[in-house]
Amino acid sequence: MKMDKEPLKPAQLKPEDILKGRELPASMTPKRKRPIGVLVSFVLLAVLPGLLAIYYFAAVASDRYAAGAGFSVRSMEQQGGLDVLGGLTGMAASGSTMADTYVVISFLTSRSLVEKLEADVGLRALYASDLADPIYRIDSTISIEGLVDHWERRITVNHDTSSGIVEFEIDAYTAENAKLLADRVLFYVAQLVNELSEKARGDALFSARNEAERAEEKLAELMLKLQSFRSTNGDIDPASTAGAHVELIAALEGELASVNARIDVALRDMNENAPSVLRLKSQADALQAQIDARNNLNSGALDIRSRVLSEYETLQVEKTFAQQAYASAMTSLETARMNADARQRYLATFDAPFLPQEAIYPQRVMNSILFCIGFMVLWAISTLLFFTIRDHVQ
Repeated sequence: MKMDKEPLKPAQLKPEDILKGRELPASMTPKRKRPIGVLVSFVLLAVLPGLLAIYYFAAVASDRYAAGAGFSVRSMEQQGGLDVLGGLTGMAASGSTMADTYVVISFLTSRSLVEKLEADVGLRALYASDLADPIYRIDSTISIEGLVDHWERRITVNHDTSSGIVEFEIDAYTAENAKLLADRVLFYVAQLVNELSEKARGDALFSARNEAERAEEKLAELMLKLQSFRSTNGDIDPASTAGAHVELIAALEGELASVNARIDVALRDMNENAPSVLRLKSQADALQAQIDARNNLNSGALDIRSRVLSEYETLQVEKTFAQQAYASAMTSLETARMNADARQRYLATFDAPFLPQEAIYPQRVMNSILFCIGFMVLWAISTLLFFTIRDHVQ
């Protein structure tokens, strides 16, 4: 029996052996390519997902309408230098309003706003509507945390840091709901800006207002002391009373001097017992008696009057200082109020919410193309990694 020829080893192989049909070593035998696995993976990873994406965007995805607004947070002190339109191109946002702008941006996606919208328009019901497709529809019993997450996907916020302009866009399943949400969001943003402005104004006036209140209380306290002092001493103005006593004595002494002068003139022509001379002497004696009585009264109550007058003058000095302090505090309060009014914040809206005429989401053709390209890229990367790992293992 004729034996088959033993296959040659690679070292024994000669060119004429190939021409004679000699059997080649297994390691040198070309392997057949099997493209069926690559084709199956292409269908599973690229074609089928792409067709599903096309079907979803063409027949399942719900129309979504978008509405929004544009605004900037400004202060009264900016109003004189830049108008609203000037803020669109210049450095309209100052450092004092930039922080408030970032607060507003955070508020647009905050739980606080979501809770306000839920209580106001029923946010859960709007996004749990039967108009929504199964992928975008939320459960009507979703938690507030889940509702906040869904809201963050329904609102888009853009901020231009150079001008301070903020724009937001909200999508919903009807044009009316989209505009309703945009209107309410803008209302709550304006409310927040007003609250921030009032708080900043109150903080700016707090110190000046407290100082004015302290000065007013001090002045009122001194006025009460003066009133009590006058009631106790029965004298409205002891200084004026003392001056009146001095003026009265001076007037009596002046009149006495005049009478004595007339007596001297009369004695030149008449004797001392003349009726006219006696009458003048009697008048002079009466004046002297009044002067002595006044002096005795003043000397008897001198210590008391001195103490009363000293206390009164002290109260008057304190009252004067209190009045000056009160006037200064009121001036400072008015200045602080003017400065606070100049820095008052307000919402300048340049693009009010509108009623959309047609649905702009989803972008069916563009999204279908992007998903198909994405699945193809995913398939290509997966295939490349598979063959790279297989070759490395072999």
